[in-house]
Amino acid sequence: MNIRYPFSLLTGSAALLLGLTACSQDETADGNRLPEGKYPLVIEASGLQTPVASTPSAMSRATVDNAWDGNETIALQVQGNDHIYTYTVNQSGLMASENPYYWTSHDPITVSAWYPYGETMTAVVVKEDQSSPENFAASDFVSAERQTVNFNSPVLKFTHRTARVTMKLKAGSGVADVAGAIVNLLNLSTENGNPAIIRTCNTEGSTYDALLAPQTVAADMPLIRIELNDNVHTARLPKQTTLNGGYVYTYNVTVTDKGLKVEEGSIQGWEDGGGETGTASEIDYIYDELTNTYTVFNIDGLNYWAAAAIVDLGTNCILGADITLEDGSWTVIGNNSTPYTGTFNGNNFTISNLTINSTSNSSAGMFGALGDGAAVRNLNLADVNISGSQYIGGITGFVQKAATISNCSVLGSLSGTNTIKTLVGGITGENEGTVSGCRFSGTITGISYLGGIAGDNYKDNALIIACAAECQINGDKGNSYSRSNGGITGSNEYGSIVSSFSRCSSITGNSRLGAIAGNNFDKIKACYWDTFSGDSVGYSYGGSQETTKVDDASVTWSDAIAGMNAAIETWNTENPDNTCPYSFVMGEDGAPEIQ
Repeated sequence: MNIRYPFSLLTGSAALLLGLTACSQDETADGNRLPEGKYPLVIEASGLQTPVASTPSAMSRATVDNAWDGNETIALQVQGNDHIYTYTVNQSGLMASENPYYWTSHDPITVSAWYPYGETMTAVVVKEDQSSPENFAASDFVSAERQTVNFNSPVLKFTHRTARVTMKLKAGSGVADVAGAIVNLLNLSTENGNPAIIRTCNTEGSTYDALLAPQTVAADMPLIRIELNDNVHTARLPKQTTLNGGYVYTYNVTVTDKGLKVEEGSIQGWEDGGGETGTASEIDYIYDELTNTYTVFNIDGLNYWAAAAIVDLGTNCILGADITLEDGSWTVIGNNSTPYTGTFNGNNFTISNLTINSTSNSSAGMFGALGDGAAVRNLNLADVNISGSQYIGGITGFVQKAATISNCSVLGSLSGTNTIKTLVGGITGENEGTVSGCRFSGTITGISYLGGIAGDNYKDNALIIACAAECQINGDKGNSYSRSNGGITGSNEYGSIVSSFSRCSSITGNSRLGAIAGNNFDKIKACYWDTFSGDSVGYSYGGSQETTKVDDASVTWSDAIAGMNAAIETWNTENPDNTCPYSFVMGEDGAPEIQ
């Protein structure tokens, strides 16, 4: 569109403004009044000249990035009258019209202006698909509302009516490159016909932007969705967040093969001189509704998952970072009658300072009980302090038949107060499922059925394989019930213990004390111990037992590693539906390590 600019507008803004301000008292008519039709209103459009973010040259219109390209048609309203003037802004930021408003006096006037052009300033309604530069630019709404304009310095300051969300992506673990990512914003307000989902514009490199109508984003609703390499991950804001027009909300997103980590968010004024600054809330977790899985990055995220898991015991979790519980307290998830049934993947991270004092519960641990199908894996617990009545374990108080715990470690102290049968284990109080590749280091205190891995390994399907305990087991010698305590399990009742070892400095109680098991009813194969001066099994009910003490003379830890690894291979051949992926190597301290 070709525009004729009066008063040689395109020859330079300075000359124009000087010309407008040069009128003298001789030119006025009737005192302060100006001759009609002689002095057109030409306005400097300010407020959008300072870029906040770099912009690709491919953008067809640049007000989104705070500069005019000379093609914008602006609606202008003077003194609140119904008549709308059509103005065009040029690249220098000057607005003029072929049919302008004319000054009638030197008195200031009240002016409103808006873009896109319309007979009224309509509600902000953005495009659903902003992936093209054209649709992204078309989603920008700017205005200057009810501003005072002076005859000698006619200026309007424009601001963006939209909020801008900027996501800067970078590749994380398991992702070579973020090129080709598809980024959407979800669960947006549909007020005035706005889209609930917006596909963002890849404005430059690995930066993605979207323009939104001002709104409040609810807590716990998935907001960011990224598709990359056939993986789909979502992230949500942990707190209610208001996205105001005229501000840029920036989130730095690390994309991994397991999920997203969003951090270092910032808020800054979009236009020059914006007044709001600060730090946007760090996203504590992301949630994948398709798999009912939280990926958590800090204590708040872990607590969000825990609250959800208490309501829905099948809610899954993946750790995305080491987490320290600041006050240590923890609400046990699940119990023997309503166990946890989801999957908790520690991702080889550590939760520290887990503290539980739950003498009123029938089972205590990070989980009260794991139900059939539940799995806890790749989790480290450090500085644990757990006490309860009975069924006490670092990971859980009770493992049911089809539940599994694998590649987990617990470091700390556990104790039970039941005066007859306490069932305390470094990993679980009672095991009826499978515990594999797990380690415990610390102290176990109680009356009976105390074990470095499990208090009781119970029933035909119970399996402890490729596990290790380095602990002190403190059974109360003054209690006549204090018995059946062992370095791996207090009692192996019809279960199996394969390729595991203990290094327990002491195991106390009145009777049935063993370096591997206090009682053995069934199978113990290729298990080793040192340090403890007593027998490998305190009392045998006729079950088989292949146990060997490492004395560094006739048997070394190298011998033990070879024996345990060979037994794991045999087990895997004989049990193809329940194979063990772990083996042993020599550690720096001269004892085996699980790998």
